[in-house]
Formats: sequence, C-alpha cells, structure tokens
Amino acid sequence: MRVFHSREPGALAGEGQPGARREDPEAGAGVVARPRGLRGAYTGTVRRSIREWRAACRGGGIAYHHVLTTTPFGHVLRAAAARQVRRG
Repeated sequence: MRVFHSREPGALAGEGQPGARREDPEAGAGVVARPRGLRGAYTGTVRRSIREWRAACRGGGIAYHHVLTTTPFGHVLRAAAARQVRRG
C-alpha cells in the first residue's frame, strides 16, 4: 500500500496574501490574519504533522511519498515503482 501526499511548494512556507480579515458571524468580532506573522508556528505544525504521518505509515507498512504539485505525477509513479523494485 502507498500514500501519496501532495502539496503546493509554497504551502510549507506559509505563503499567501499579506493579510486577510476573518470575522465571527455570531459575535461580529473580526481579526486580521497575517501569514508572515503566523509562518513560524504554521511551518512547525506542518512539519510535525508530516513526520507523524510518515511514522504512522511506516508503522503500518505503508509507503509514504511526499510530492510537490509541481512534479509531474508520472515521475512520482516511476520513482515509487523503482523504490519498490530495489526493495524487492
């Protein structure tokens, strides 16, 4: 069994708009979220999650492949197949 985890290259860096206003529709309160200010916490959380997913897959005998959306999927499949052949 295999897991292919795909993500955009900028996602780990927390790239995005300079700021976006979020509003609580019930309370009417709002806050401006700035990705640059949240980048460190976000990046740490994402990296920790990826480590946990990889370890969980490994523990279950599942091959985990972390794939960027900029990589043609044919390349990803060929590399995964080559790893399988090398492992036997």
